[in-house]
Amino acid sequence: MTLVRTPSPKCNESLFGYVLRVSEANGYESPWHVLTHVGFNQGEMKSSALPVEKLAAILGKSPDDLHALSYVGTDSTGAREFRLLGHSLGRGLAYNPLRLTKPSFCPQCVAEHGYIDAFWDLSLAVACPIHQCTLATHCTSCGLPISRFRQGLLVCKCGASLRDNPTQPVSQSLADLMAIIWAKVHNHPLNVEDTRSRLPVEHLLAMPLRTLLLKLPDLGVMNCLELAPEDMTLFAKMESTAEVLSNWPQGFQQFLERQGKSNEACGMVGFRRRFERFYTKFFKRRSFDSDFTWLRDEFVKYGLEVCNDSVVDNKLLRGKQAIHRFISKSELARRLNISQATLNSWVEKGIVDLKVVVTPKQTRYIADTESSQFTWPSRAEGAVFRGRAAAAYLGLPVRVLVRLKTSGHFAVKQMLNRRSQFHQADLDIFRQQLLNRSPVVDESEISFSLSDVVDLEHILRAYRFHDHDRKADFVVAYLTGEIVSIGRTGESLANILFRKTDVMAFVLASRVKATTASRTQREAASVIGCDPFAIAGLISSNLLSSVVTSTGMRVTCASVEQFSDTYVALGMLAKELKTSSGRLASLCRTSTIPLFQIHKKGKGGAVSFIKRQYRDDLITRSETTPMVRKPKADEDEKYEFKSIAALRSYLRDLQAQGKRLPRRGGKPHRVSIAKACGFDRSAFYKNATVKAMLETHAAAESASQNSM
Repeated sequence: MTLVRTPSPKCNESLFGYVLRVSEANGYESPWHVLTHVGFNQGEMKSSALPVEKLAAILGKSPDDLHALSYVGTDSTGAREFRLLGHSLGRGLAYNPLRLTKPSFCPQCVAEHGYIDAFWDLSLAVACPIHQCTLATHCTSCGLPISRFRQGLLVCKCGASLRDNPTQPVSQSLADLMAIIWAKVHNHPLNVEDTRSRLPVEHLLAMPLRTLLLKLPDLGVMNCLELAPEDMTLFAKMESTAEVLSNWPQGFQQFLERQGKSNEACGMVGFRRRFERFYTKFFKRRSFDSDFTWLRDEFVKYGLEVCNDSVVDNKLLRGKQAIHRFISKSELARRLNISQATLNSWVEKGIVDLKVVVTPKQTRYIADTESSQFTWPSRAEGAVFRGRAAAAYLGLPVRVLVRLKTSGHFAVKQMLNRRSQFHQADLDIFRQQLLNRSPVVDESEISFSLSDVVDLEHILRAYRFHDHDRKADFVVAYLTGEIVSIGRTGESLANILFRKTDVMAFVLASRVKATTASRTQREAASVIGCDPFAIAGLISSNLLSSVVTSTGMRVTCASVEQFSDTYVALGMLAKELKTSSGRLASLCRTSTIPLFQIHKKGKGGAVSFIKRQYRDDLITRSETTPMVRKPKADEDEKYEFKSIAALRSYLRDLQAQGKRLPRRGGKPHRVSIAKACGFDRSAFYKNATVKAMLETHAAAESASQNSM
């Protein structure tokens, strides 16, 4: 039976509002009569999954006319999802995106348009963006909340008119936020000039509607520090959210400033840790991270340019180049291409100025690069050498010079472009330090035979100290006065002389130390950059040397250094390139790069290595070869497969025990069976295989019972 008058639905009309309008057009007392008249039960009338095909057939409309208004549809995979005017709301409504049981709307809008806009179905629609007022939620006559099944669009169940329900004005920022959500729902263009409170219109409109509905209230809750979330109404949350986003980005910066002050007591100097609660809420979940890139960029910008007592970790930048105003001590050393020891020396001498930040938990040193007191160290005139050229300039082995620089005994006073470089002025100062420790003498003044004398350059090049660290130790011992020169005959290191007996005593002591110098297997793995379980395999392959001590087997430092100089672990290289070792191994196999694998003892699997000479080639291949990720298995398919396996096991157990299916009213009791199998009973309706398995088993039981 078709209703006499069936008005055409509006393209942006609420589905339940449309049913109400049809009821009013046909003179029914309530939409209850419309829906019961066409055969709907109470469950269907109260559900958001109102079947529009059934409604369209009775109203004499095409289902396509009502599908646009429907709250239920299918996504790209064919799965059911909730929606509003084509916008996906997800597969569940646990976060209450729709206001279906307690209608609220702007009476003026309904009176002007003659229908209820779908915008008013949203729970976040707490104010009218057009009339900038609050909504009608109760009847002023009977005092009861407005019912979905009232007598007309603007007629309460009690018969009173809702047209003149009193409303209150709202703030400009809240009205503008509502205008953005309204434009998003209706896919309507909106510019910043259309709002007075300067909200980030473009960014908000680019976000999915579901993300807006989920996360905007969270921003309002975090902004209101004095109230608990359960004590805040949705109106208060949205008003608080509008306050954060208004006057963008100054309003957001003020919000972060309040958050930072509330966390000062925690004593965190790290920027992310200080704002951990906010960061976790908006950026940590990958499902929302891409939607909030614009908010994340402004968050990091605040840390770089405004927050003057915290340090932004480079991980927050995700590889982006950015100018830090406030940088940590380690970051400053990296930028100056100097060691921590050199930086400490510079701070003590006043070459650089650092700000001290004292917290209840720690004391940190931060460089304010925009402070008038901070100046970048200058570079004196002179040549800049690479490591080998610098070593030749002094007359030292290159590895000895590098060790002296790392330990801080070679002082760096000039700012360089690269940490591996050496400035001529620093080299000249260090040479003079070495020369000053030895008095000038004439060869004729030496009291013993020249055959018993050896010069510093020859000592460091020809004597076997076991490793270059021990050679560097000899230079340090000379600088500190532990070993004394008998004099020098010129202005080069080859002119600084020592007694052979003194040198040999030092060399022998150095060898003793070197032979006992060893690391634990875990320490060796840390240096090499591989799994500790692979160290045993490297030892058995004679790639590492071991010594047995009272504490167990250890790995010699010399063999660890030699291995690290020759090979590179793919796992360590993968971390550097932010990829996987499996992908790098695959690139090696498809190219001419040889690799070898060491099995992990007692754990399974293997660790891959390549020679260091192929490192740059592999990095180039990794950067030029696109990554191909395998698609993740569909969760619904996994669930269906588990349901089939669980039911099959359950039926086999019943047969083995000689038991029958639990029944109710002569039919299999699906609730009990589903509970025993560990899945939802809906599987018997959605999964055809599960349904068929149960019916087949039940039929076999019945046939067996009848034959007895």
